[in-house]
Amino acid sequence: VSLKEERTNFEFRILEGALKIDMTTLCICGGHQLLNVVLGGSLYQDINEEIDTRIEHEQKNPRNQGSHTIEIMNNTKLKKIVTKKKMFVNSAHHQSIKNVAKDLIINASSSDGVIEGVEHKSLNFCLGVQWHPEFLIDKGDAEILSEFIRKSKN
Repeated sequence: VSLKEERTNFEFRILEGALKIDMTTLCICGGHQLLNVVLGGSLYQDINEEIDTRIEHEQKNPRNQGSHTIEIMNNTKLKKIVTKKKMFVNSAHHQSIKNVAKDLIINASSSDGVIEGVEHKSLNFCLGVQWHPEFLIDKGDAEILSEFIRKSKN
């Protein structure tokens, strides 16, 4: 795996700046992982090597189709947005959050324990999701994007 160092450094700095000013932030897929790292958390480098799972986190079917369900945690911003316990999501990653940064809480996970969503404990709107809500696979995806747009206007 090759690291795109210039891109990674840029994304790291721009996310740090957004967090510093409490900018409305929705971190998707690698952005979800980056959010955790920027705030001091760590990653599993390869899910298949480090986690006992039957879920294909790098799905073979097209990205615009779902592949597994996730559970939404109670008492989270994500739960208030999607108002349900489960979502059907796509999956296109081989890394995942290992140790959650102290300023984040887990708001979603898959049945194998992989962290699928996080949110900042104190910022106005800072969500990280491991899946791609822009594909609108689940009704909850549209609700997440609508809330992100609504919060961005404030």
